[in-house]
Amino acid sequence: MDTIFANPRMGINLNNQILFTLNAVFHQNLKTTILLVTLIVATSAGGYAQILTKPKIPPALKQTTSTPAAKKPRPGGQKDIYLPRANTCFENGDYECAKENYKSSQTLTGKDMSVQIKKTEECYKAIITADDYFNDKKYEEAKNRYKIVLSKNPKDSYAKKQYDLCEIQTNASPVKETLRKNVNIADLQENNTITEDDKPQIFSHVEIMPQFPGGDVALIKWLQDNIQYPTIAAEHGIQGRVTLRFVVKPDGSVDQVEIQKSLDPSCDAEALRVVRMMPRWIPGKQNGNPVYVYYSLPVTFHLQK
Repeated sequence: MDTIFANPRMGINLNNQILFTLNAVFHQNLKTTILLVTLIVATSAGGYAQILTKPKIPPALKQTTSTPAAKKPRPGGQKDIYLPRANTCFENGDYECAKENYKSSQTLTGKDMSVQIKKTEECYKAIITADDYFNDKKYEEAKNRYKIVLSKNPKDSYAKKQYDLCEIQTNASPVKETLRKNVNIADLQENNTITEDDKPQIFSHVEIMPQFPGGDVALIKWLQDNIQYPTIAAEHGIQGRVTLRFVVKPDGSVDQVEIQKSLDPSCDAEALRVVRMMPRWIPGKQNGNPVYVYYSLPVTFHLQK
């Protein structure tokens, strides 16, 4: 039987070579095993690390910590309560109220109200100018300004009333003037003629001035009891004084009530209403006889706090 190793030394070297080869294989497998175990442990450790720690969020995905800005309401998102109010104020001749509400409506809805605002401003300026002319007895100029207002707002009752008064003043014939000043019609029919002498003289100052029954204290109390503060004026904080002029006739009745100094259309109208419903006054006297007398009366509108 042939031996594997012809030379004992060669056999030893061959065996060493085989052992070296096996050892190398073993170490290689061991390294592979260690590498695999290391990968497994590293993977497991990474998994646990992900569970135990918060994941890092890319900067692009991070949310800002500041409070987000409040969103502005989009136009049309709310009910417009200002436009109907503005239209009502305009029709009533309260142009300042109308202007403010048109502006609020424009802000809320985003709709262009410049045409309405401009028309309101024009009416307001015309009314102020007309009242100034009227108080200065420049009735023709006043009438033209009131006419401008009525062309833009035919429902303005104050402008219409003032326009009619201007018409009476500028176009009054002797007959109309006499009737307006309450001359006795029976006397006119009896004479069949009307002259300047038929017009009753109206005094500004007389020996004994007209007086409200009970005096000034009673007059103030009567006004306080009967004046109803206009709702529109109260809502807009309108306060102040309306000055009126009227004629106290020989029988004590009040006639020809007119505004001398205006405050606000709604307050003016209320002052006119109250003065026209006054009870009879104690008439003024000149030379011991009752006469027609002009009387100026300030009516104050004051809101209680």
